[in-house]
Amino acid sequence: WAAGEGDARTVGQLLADQVEFADVIVLNKTDLMEEGDERRVRAVLRRCNPKAEIVASVHGRVDPAAVLHTCLFDPAKAAAHPDWLKEPREHGRAPETEEYGISSLTFRSRRPFHPGRFEELGRVLERRGAAAPEETEGLLPSIHRDAARGVLRAKGLVWLATQQSHWQTGAASLAGRKFAVTYGPAWDAALAQPSPPSEEKKGEERQPSWGEEPWGDRRTELVVIGQHLSRPAMTAALEACLVTEEEMEAYATAFRDAASADVLRHLAGIAGEDLAERIR
Repeated sequence: WAAGEGDARTVGQLLADQVEFADVIVLNKTDLMEEGDERRVRAVLRRCNPKAEIVASVHGRVDPAAVLHTCLFDPAKAAAHPDWLKEPREHGRAPETEEYGISSLTFRSRRPFHPGRFEELGRVLERRGAAAPEETEGLLPSIHRDAARGVLRAKGLVWLATQQSHWQTGAASLAGRKFAVTYGPAWDAALAQPSPPSEEKKGEERQPSWGEEPWGDRRTELVVIGQHLSRPAMTAALEACLVTEEEMEAYATAFRDAASADVLRHLAGIAGEDLAERIR
């Protein structure tokens, strides 16, 4: 059983269904809310589901005891809900992924993203399908921008062809209408150059933490979730953001033989603002 052609239900209705039936609701990203917004959201949730426990969180950090083994689910109360088991009994239940056209893909690459093209893709993701009035053909062809407009959520590890991304792992995240790339720990390959294998160890399998030569563990692993998402089209859009062969050669020329110690010496004594510009 699934939604028919005339069924106009949206992801918003899926969200409402889940909120109304939940025992625990995690209210994430409360640090990004304006003053008073959290109270209004809590009031709406209380109206939809007066009995649910509401747990506020930042960056998804939640005490496991607040959401696991809470013993809040009551089968007797659930059975009294008018929609409980209605669909499975009458129609056979289709998952929400089919009912609302939600699907996902995981994009993996051992080649970095071009920073300009990936930034443009990020702006499209933030608009969620609403084209800017002044929008013209940019670094990405319109066919790739169109493919990205059904994306609801994206998160994962990214590698960009920039100085900062060469040394530090990047974390990309699309949540709501906010897309950002933040940088964290260094890539394993950036911490030290692997020593050449000894005569006895030649031919042995390389340590998996170093990944593929010559760039070690630098890579992109990005999960994309969307509604009525074309996986081939979205994959093509992400591939269009990768550096070309010529751009990869330029990147390799700049970074192949660089060592982290060289960069630290070069940046020593640079003022904060100047450093921020250079590290881009």
